[in-house]
Amino acid sequence: MAEGFSMSPVPPGNGWRVAPRARDDGQGGRLNLCPPHRPSQLGCDGSPPGEAPEKAALVSVIVPCYNAAAFLPEALQSALQQTYPRIEILVVDDGSTDATPEVARRYPVHYIRQENRGVSAARNAGIAHSHGEFLVFLDADDRLASTGIEDGMTALEQNPHCMMAVGEHRYILEDGAPAGVSRKGPVRRDLYTMLLESNFVESVGSAIYRRDVFDREGGFDNSLDAAEDYALYLRITRRNAAVIHRAVVSEYRLHGSNTSRNSELMLRRTLEVICRERRHIEGDPGRLRAYRKGLRGWRRKYGRQLSFELARAGRPGGEGRPEGVKLLAREYPFGALMLVMLRFIPRGLVDAVCRSRPGASSNPSCPQQERPRR
Repeated sequence: MAEGFSMSPVPPGNGWRVAPRARDDGQGGRLNLCPPHRPSQLGCDGSPPGEAPEKAALVSVIVPCYNAAAFLPEALQSALQQTYPRIEILVVDDGSTDATPEVARRYPVHYIRQENRGVSAARNAGIAHSHGEFLVFLDADDRLASTGIEDGMTALEQNPHCMMAVGEHRYILEDGAPAGVSRKGPVRRDLYTMLLESNFVESVGSAIYRRDVFDREGGFDNSLDAAEDYALYLRITRRNAAVIHRAVVSEYRLHGSNTSRNSELMLRRTLEVICRERRHIEGDPGRLRAYRKGLRGWRRKYGRQLSFELARAGRPGGEGRPEGVKLLAREYPFGALMLVMLRFIPRGLVDAVCRSRPGASSNPSCPQQERPRR
């Protein structure tokens, strides 16, 4: 085994709450790894961060993965090459059947394997096994910028009241070639209101969190098989301060083998997530306007994608996916009308239109391509 490699099975569970950061004292008790303190000011030994690697606050980088052998080396190398001096890396294997375990063994990481329970459960397992005062989540097909963690920590140190700092991310193609940079600022309103309109965070690796916020608000929602990151951002920013900064901290890979190519699933889950917020914003006209704008945007974004998905699948009328057609008719009637119209268009022209259609982003108003998630 590589140095620093450990293997830990994870018991099944369904809750959002994550275990507190503690370890066994060898006598059946539990020991806190760090005394209570403001994590932006003190390291685990009680001294200011940045003076020496052993005195800097520990940052845990949690990498959930499922059959990720192809891209995992790049993700782990990017985490190991950080300018920030003190990190731990946890790879949570969600029941992979490819060479993911062998790939992980080549690197000084903590390896955790569980039965396949989804990305939310994998991230929550990583939180439960981690020791850092700060947390970063890195998808196995993405990369961190070399100064990403350092820039995120600086943003939190400069904003000690904030529980989450979000930086910019760079889009990269499947081969790693650059494909543009996100534009998340300027911030004109609170981040919760901005998130009601769109998931501007987009890349989960572009955010860094104080661990305390997970003890307070809970982890990722295991009941969601999509849009689980969006649900977390909304839950955190609803009651906690967060900050956006302009440094590019991560690289978000655009390719076609991830989850949200399933536009039907994404439309259902994204609307489910945002509709949960309605009860929290009653009586607030500004947030209600943002909420309604978000609903329109998500319906348009995934409704269009679903229309083209059904058309390109060779069933212009959607006969093979009746539930998808019903969803489209209910949430985006114009998309259902498109399907009817496509019955009268030659198949070759339908394919040409679908091929020329630009991808979408997790921001409903952004033209960038979105990568679907598992």
